[in-house]
Amino acid sequence: MCDWLKRNNFSYKKPSIVPGKANKELQEVWIAEYFKFKQNLKPDETICFGDGAHLIRDSQLSYGWIK
Repeated sequence: MCDWLKRNNFSYKKPSIVPGKANKELQEVWIAEYFKFKQNLKPDETICFGDGAHLIRDSQLSYGWIK
């Protein structure tokens, strides 16, 4: 089977993680707004981030035959 896959231009490699439906323009807008917000913080204020993702839902990448 491996010989057939190689002859048909498949290669055995690990894929890379790509965020789903990422919008670069919206990300840039958010970053600009974040830094503006951060500059206006009072000395006793802190920004906290929370992550709603669960470890169970993380993708486990593994190697496979890819064309």
